[in-house]
Amino acid sequence: MIRKRPTFAQQQAAFERYKGRCPRCNAIIAEAYLLGREVRWRVLPGAKIEWNHIQSLEAGGDNATDNFQPLCKKPCHQWETKQQARLRAKVKRIAGKTGAKRKLENRKRALKAKIARAKRELKVL
Repeated sequence: MIRKRPTFAQQQAAFERYKGRCPRCNAIIAEAYLLGREVRWRVLPGAKIEWNHIQSLEAGGDNATDNFQPLCKKPCHQWETKQQARLRAKVKRIAGKTGAKRKLENRKRALKAKIARAKRELKVL
């Protein structure tokens, strides 16, 4: 799936869901204002935010409205990114081990087949 920036509507929904706060550190990052009868949110001046996928795309997440969260750029988004990188590395390690185990089992199976053929040939002779 392609990583996309949330649309304006998705951003507004995320700010509403978290009430203009960073969900990790609870810092105020956006403020509500009225535009006619509609409540809108805007990022506070000086607040640096980044949009984060709650469930990463690599882990099966999508670009749906409920999968975005606004995080402070430092340290919250950096922390989330590190956690996701650690998880990806762990998955790769586990997958690598199971791949090596599978190769070893295939080698054992091939050797057993060779031994069985050799035994059959000896019986024939």
